Amino acid sequence: MAVEVEPAPASFNCKENLPLVERPSPPDSVVFKSFQLINKPRVLDPCWAIFNSAVYPTREADYFIARAVYRPDVFPGIPDRNVLVVVKSNSNGVFERQPDFNLPVGEAEGEVMNWEDPRIDGDIMGLTAVCKVGSSYVAYPTLVKISVNGHGIEAQSKPVILRQDRGKNVVPAGNEFVYRREGDWHMLRRGLIGQNGTFEEVGVVDFRDFSDISWGRKKIGVVTRRIPIGDGLYMLPVHGVSESSEFDDIYSVGLSVVDEDWKVLAVDPEPLIKRDRYPGNLPRGEDLDPRKDVVYASDFRERDGKITFLVNVGDRITVFTDFWKSYLESRSRNFLSKAV
Repeated sequence: MAVEVEPAPASFNCKENLPLVERPSPPDSVVFKSFQLINKPRVLDPCWAIFNSAVYPTREADYFIARAVYRPDVFPGIPDRNVLVVVKSNSNGVFERQPDFNLPVGEAEGEVMNWEDPRIDGDIMGLTAVCKVGSSYVAYPTLVKISVNGHGIEAQSKPVILRQDRGKNVVPAGNEFVYRREGDWHMLRRGLIGQNGTFEEVGVVDFRDFSDISWGRKKIGVVTRRIPIGDGLYMLPVHGVSESSEFDDIYSVGLSVVDEDWKVLAVDPEPLIKRDRYPGNLPRGEDLDPRKDVVYASDFRERDGKITFLVNVGDRITVFTDFWKSYLESRSRNFLSKAV
């Protein structure tokens, strides 16, 4: 990728940069059981929520990284503290635990108390860095260069934290990255990072003309990098948020179509993935936050003509959800034709 990040000094090793605040990490079996197939539930440990997974694919194996939250440490008004767990999945789907992806954390003013919600494109990972600022907590877009070299996923650069702006849902995308700025409900920002770590905004992904879509009336955010479908067009998976008398936030995953310049041409009027798709994996009401009805995705894997979304259900688990790529392309062209 062309995203420039400052190379790590020769002495930098993420395994030596131990967290400043000790946090529990889940047992191997708890991590493995959080990755599921549709309607093939596994017994969950009630103390753990492991979700918002991303994948680093290699020829030999897939490396999954996910956010793990110890639920007894969840308190109102404080971001859910997490560690980032990593598992390796071989060609037979057998999981092997890898070292956690450790970046330094702290609780003092300006320090990063959480690294959240990884998204990966090539050797660049997007993260949200949550820092304490005064009496509140602020989310900053972050990028870090990574690799896999026999020890799971490792950092190969110092994280670039964009303290010039506030936002989350950070998706590396070619030589750019996309994120949702704090306070923007139907617009994404596109940016570049220069060699000196400065941030340059280069455009927007504007969904305001589609804010009446029923499943995204409250908010639309980016899910993953865009997927080419030919003729200079791309599918851009997004998540939408609506509300009801029962839940403050109802999440869905859907599709949009954008052009090479990220202009939004159409949004599917119907969501692709809803929470009620997964009653066998996690019943409603068992989400990490009972005020939310969550189905979300942070990444996908493309293989053998299929797109497999890593679907976060309830902020508790990841469910591998397959679609034929040809179906997604056909569906996208169909709703695009009706919007023109």
